[in-house]
Formats: sequence, structure tokens, C-alpha cells
Amino acid sequence: MRSSLHCAVTLAAASLLSSALLTAQVGTVIGTFPTPAGVIPAGLGADTNGNLMLTGTGANKVVAFLDSTGVLLSSWIPSNTTTPAGVATDGTNIFVTDQSPATGYDVDVYTRTGTWVRSFPAPAFCEGITYSPISGHLFITQINAATVTEYDLLGTSIGTFTLTGTAHGGISYDPVTNTFWVMDRSNDLIRNYDPTFVELSNFPGPVANSYGIGRGCAIIGSALYVVSVPNRMVLTFDTTGTAAAARAYGRGCPVEPVVYELWANGTMDVSNRAFRFTPNGNGGWFVTNCTTNCFETNLGANLGLGDDQLATNRALGFSFPLLGSPNGATTAIDISSNGFIYLRTGASTDHQCCAGDVTKFISNPERISILWMDLDPAAAGGGSVNFNALPGKAVVTWNNVKEWNTTSANTCQIQLFPNGEFILSYQTVANLNHVVLAGYSPGNFSSDPGSTDFTAAVPFSTGFGGARLQLTSNRPLLGATITYRVTSLPANSLLGAVIMGLAQVSTPLDVIGMQGCTLLCSGDLANAPLALPAGTFSITIPNSAGLLGGLLYHQGVVAANGTNALGVVTSNGLELRIGN
Repeated sequence: MRSSLHCAVTLAAASLLSSALLTAQVGTVIGTFPTPAGVIPAGLGADTNGNLMLTGTGANKVVAFLDSTGVLLSSWIPSNTTTPAGVATDGTNIFVTDQSPATGYDVDVYTRTGTWVRSFPAPAFCEGITYSPISGHLFITQINAATVTEYDLLGTSIGTFTLTGTAHGGISYDPVTNTFWVMDRSNDLIRNYDPTFVELSNFPGPVANSYGIGRGCAIIGSALYVVSVPNRMVLTFDTTGTAAAARAYGRGCPVEPVVYELWANGTMDVSNRAFRFTPNGNGGWFVTNCTTNCFETNLGANLGLGDDQLATNRALGFSFPLLGSPNGATTAIDISSNGFIYLRTGASTDHQCCAGDVTKFISNPERISILWMDLDPAAAGGGSVNFNALPGKAVVTWNNVKEWNTTSANTCQIQLFPNGEFILSYQTVANLNHVVLAGYSPGNFSSDPGSTDFTAAVPFSTGFGGARLQLTSNRPLLGATITYRVTSLPANSLLGAVIMGLAQVSTPLDVIGMQGCTLLCSGDLANAPLALPAGTFSITIPNSAGLLGGLLYHQGVVAANGTNALGVVTSNGLELRIGN
């Protein structure tokens, strides 16, 4: 099987080249992936193993190590850094720029595992940092200046160079071309400089590619990775026109069991109503009107929450399954004063004032919302947020909590049960002045099914659901081994394969009992068996220049009873472009 597959892949790529060779333009976006959940990204660097280093700023400051496809490898908290920005390594130590004026702008030096070693002063508003093995020196940009400053590893300033533009983010040394890449935030341009910082070329950055403003950057081979801060994404740009690329497209199945209602200002219609969400046995929910034991009068402890605050690490007393989440189950939650709970403690520090937001609901960590808006328990007579872990259930209550800057008091309650069931119970709910959202989401960039009118629709079932299969791989370099990996495999997976083809397609599969699934690859090359339970398959690309630019399309397929009527689910599509 392995040898015939090698032959098929080689012949297919050669056929593509002879008939329709695709030569990418320099500056083309050849891949994207989200930054780790809950992390506000800032800086980006590359280590000597071909992996990425990412800094997270704000409440969840972190130095995270990712592989080149965005899989989290490890992380630690930079204990001596107040506001992490850029990150670089000389192969031994990790250098993190600290952008905090309160503690003094500096560079903090850590071991690879996060032990602080020393610090040295840096320019005001220090931003990107990179290391050049040619000079053995560090280079640091400033977010509000058109300069880059060169330092030795002990922190002695060597000199300053002038850059084009007025505000600069990340900087990355390119060992292949002996040049530097700089993210010019002022003009949304990614600029390439020679060793003396004479500009050689540039191309448009994240904003021009429909993403938010760029910040950190890092180069691995001929692929330049750039952080898009507002989108919390990493974009990969081709810097040569022959870069190997791995681009995910489409979505896998099953579809996550997201269910919610979104109310516009002043349209809440659920006072004195309660809804029971019961796992339907197919990975989704059966939603009914709750008629008995819908409101627990033993509210438990007042958490003392003020306006826009979280109460963290509240133990449930049992394990609560997280339908549709790759994280499985939870035993503790975090409670926001603004009418929702995070289902995994420590998953986010964001209290998320001030209105229900569908994008955050489906992309952030797992949660249940009941009255997500701007609630203020700190207001005079503003009520309380209470928690009680009772035998067989856990209860969170917003008791007579006022909407911010109004006299409107609201009482509602979430009850959680060990079997995965939960109840949303409403007592008095005012005619609110904010957009409100209620429902369940496994987060982690789930699909959006659209708002459901709970009152009109009950009883209803969301159908089949679960954690989406996801197919990833490393970039297909000439002469290198590609490892395909399918994740979020059902526990009862019987067998699986990676199908390969010459074309991208989009064929819904509902008609054959694969609800919510889509065929995304033509499948006219080969089917490669997945090793289970690892969910992997590997193949080596021949080291032949004639294969450069060849395009191949892939999709993972797994058989598992109960995932839908047919018992077969699929991953996202994966386009690979063979390069160097």
C-alpha cells in the first residue's frame, strides 16, 4: 500500500505540473490557524527546531510553544515580565521584551523551560525581538518609532537603524536569505530588509487580507507567520513563490451541538419560563419546557461579585460532560457577573461585558449562558450572584441582579447535573436594554447554527452532534515526511482513512445519512489507512524539483457507530502545495 501510494502521489503531482502548475505570488496567504484559547496574542518567534514561540499578553500572559500548524506543545508564565511583547531565542535562552512602562522597559531572559535568568534595559515601547546567528546579536523594534536597535546578548547597545514607516511590530531574522522581516503596523506592510536595514521589498499584511492589524512575526523556511491580534489568528505568508503550504478549508463533522437564542434590545420573552437541555444520545440536545424542580430555592453562598467580575474554580462535586468539546468533561466552573458560566475553570479571564456576542460564544471556551449582557451586582440594591454545590447538582443563581445603569432587576438560574443535563430557569426578567444571549456552546471555533426561538420551538432536538474531526499536517517539503493527523476521534472509532485527490469539491452528504458532513476532496488518487487510536498516517515526498508547486487535496474519514445515521464522519479538507 505504501509504495503504490508513493507512486500515485508522485504521478499526480507530475500531472498537475504538466497541465496546470500553480505558482504562488510572494505575499500570498498560504495558511491560517487560531492562537490558543483565552490568549491575547502579541509576539511571535521561531526556535531552532522549526517551531513557533508565541507570547500572550493581558491577564493570560504566557510564552507558548506551537508547532508550525498551531498545535500547542508547551507553555509557561513569564514570571518576571509584566507586559510580554516580542520573543526570540539564541538556541539556549528565551528573550522576551517587556512593554510595561510601570516596571521599566526591558528584555527578560529565561531558560527554555521558563526560569528567569536576568534582565537588561530596552528602548521605550520595545516590541519585536529577533536573534541573528551571523552577528550573534539581538535586534529590537519599537512600536512607536521608526527604528530597530542592535544589542549583544548581555544587553549592550551596538547601534540603531532607521526603518520605513512609523510603527513597527514583529521582527524576524531570515537565515536562508540573511535578511530581516518586519511587520510595519503603520502601513500594513510586511517589509524585507538587508542586514544594514536597507529595504529590499514589501507586500500587504493581515489587514489587506481581511484580518485585523498584525503584530508579531516569525519565519520558518520560506513561510512567514504573522499574528493578527483582533482575530486571534496566525497567518502564514509565502515569501518566495515556492513555499510549501498546508491550508485547511471547509469544516469537518459532526457539527458541534451549539444551541442558543439571541434577543435584540427589549425583546426578552422568557419570564417565568424554564428550559431543560437533555443529551439526546446522538451528541446533541433535546430541549423541552421544564415543569418540575425547575428553580432551586437553596441558592447557597453569595459570591460577592462586583460589576464585570469572575468567580473562579467553583467545584461542581461531579464530572459534567462537555458535549461537542475536545476537552471531554469538567469538574469546576468560572462564573461571570454578566450572566454566563465558563465550563472549564481557568479557560478565560474575560468577564465579557457588555452584550451577548455570537462570535465570542462559538469561538471562546465552553460555556452556558443564561442572561449574557451587562449585569451589575455591585449596584445599590443590585442583588447577588450565588453558587451551591448540592448532592447531585450544582446551582448558579443571579438573584435580583440589576442591569447596569438601570433599576431593572433580574432573577435567573442555571442547574447542572452529572448526566450532562442542565436547566435554564427564568423568574423575573426585565425588558432589557442590551442584546442578550442564552444557550450552550462547546466553543473552540464551533459552527454557528443560527438563533433558535426557544419559546416557539420547544420541544426540539438539535440532532446529531459532537466534536468535529480535524485534519492537519506539517508542510510538504521536498524530500521530507508528511504526517497527517486526524484529531477529535470518537472513542468508538472502528477504522479511518485519509482520502487523496486532485481537486477540491463540496458535496453535502446528508442524503446518505451523514448529517452535517460534506465531501471536500475528489478522492481520485488513493485512500491511506489511519493508524488508530493515534489517527496518523505518514508519507515521504520525493526530493524531485519537478514536483514543486504540485497541489494535492485530502480529507479524513472515520467510521464510528452513532455519530450519525450512517456511522461515518469526515474532517475538514486539507490542501497541500509541495514546496521548499
